[in-house]
Amino acid sequence: LRASYGFGFRAPNFREQYLFFQNPGVGYVVEGNPDLEPETSRSLNVHMDYRASDTLLLSVHAFRNDLNDMILTVQTEAASAAGPSRYRDENAASAFTQGAELSLRWEPLNELAIQTGYTLLNTRNEELSRPLSDRPTHRGTASLTYTKRAARFQVSLRAALVGSRPFYLDTDADGEDEAFEANSYATLDLRLEQGIGEYISLFLHGENLLDAGDPASLAIQPRTV
Repeated sequence: LRASYGFGFRAPNFREQYLFFQNPGVGYVVEGNPDLEPETSRSLNVHMDYRASDTLLLSVHAFRNDLNDMILTVQTEAASAAGPSRYRDENAASAFTQGAELSLRWEPLNELAIQTGYTLLNTRNEELSRPLSDRPTHRGTASLTYTKRAARFQVSLRAALVGSRPFYLDTDADGEDEAFEANSYATLDLRLEQGIGEYISLFLHGENLLDAGDPASLAIQPRTV
């Protein structure tokens, strides 16, 4: 059983201050903000590990983070005939994130490890009285790793299922954000590795094999092998 309480400080990074990125094909611009203030935070964590047997480990983690001047990406201008949507990093006056994580690791064989996890998350932008943008309430993960050390062979498979996420955009240029939910999505990664001799390994690695992502709400790297 472990518990901790801490204070955090994060200065805005180069991207958040000075990025200028245009995507004319999709119709949006992301700008940095050199006037950003640093984030500060206080966090409480409680973590418990329970080994039910030699092959089974259960972990439970509860957390609460209170943040001041949290750096968030917000829409400053909706798309119109005059120009594209514009986004900018801003400081939120105060916000919090809290939740719990549950994970289970099972090793039925010396060469095989299976791990599953679930995260329940609750967030709040206290200045605007609404949940934080792009934070899913539910997230599930699973992984499988098989390692044959004598043959220097390993295969690993990772999957994640992420629930819907709130976003807030001023779509009608009236100065008020409209809320919408981005759809849930799933990702799948696979890696095969084979050692050859003492110093060489060959591998095949695939990320985001289900090709999740869209420019508006999930700007992640597409299927890559």
